[in-house]
Amino acid sequence: MCLSPDSPRRSWEKLWDDVLMKPTESEFQTLQNRLEACKTDEGKELGPLEGHVRDEKLKDAVDQLRKDKNYELKNNTVILTPNMIPAIEGIADYFYSKTKKKIVITDGVRTPLAHAKALYTKLQKGDDLFKLYSWRIHKELKAVVKAYNDNLSKGRDTTLSEMAKEIKAAADKGVYLTKHLRANAFDIRDKDLSPAQKKILKEAIAKNSNLKLIIEKVPPHHHVQMINVSSDGDT
Repeated sequence: MCLSPDSPRRSWEKLWDDVLMKPTESEFQTLQNRLEACKTDEGKELGPLEGHVRDEKLKDAVDQLRKDKNYELKNNTVILTPNMIPAIEGIADYFYSKTKKKIVITDGVRTPLAHAKALYTKLQKGDDLFKLYSWRIHKELKAVVKAYNDNLSKGRDTTLSEMAKEIKAAADKGVYLTKHLRANAFDIRDKDLSPAQKKILKEAIAKNSNLKLIIEKVPPHHHVQMINVSSDGDT
């Protein structure tokens, strides 16, 4: 089941559990076909492919399927949800047809801690978060920045923990500091693209009227938002 604005608001633990390693419908069907006769080490049939993909054999099969795509994930911490896949595939296929190069997805859905890490990096590099983010969330953003400033002397882990608490507190009130928190945004690497390739990537994103592109500099990447969904954060 894809996450949508109409879905009841879940706890962050449930939200993360719901999207973790869940295949798309097309992947689901392909997995059924590939793994129909698959057995576990104990010789028992794997159960029906319902819900989440947890078994290592199924994870491997999902990974293999995604190797055939025209996009790659930066690493295994990048989590995509089913509602992101068609948009990413459309961008990737167009870009590959013009460049013979795969795009790299560097981020998808984020937990509060993952978003804290992203903001921590931006603050460390001197980015102005209040210019980047909508004025509508500045009150909550100030609390996150305060947590950063108040806890820097206590070390990175403590700082991230306190920042994440503020991000979660805002979300619990219905204020999301980024569309990543609601699985409505993904990031594409652009640091290794030529100007001509960046132009093609922009064209690929523009072909989908349900997407909005924000080019971020710290760190450099193409931030792509799914605009036919509800979220407070602009990035």
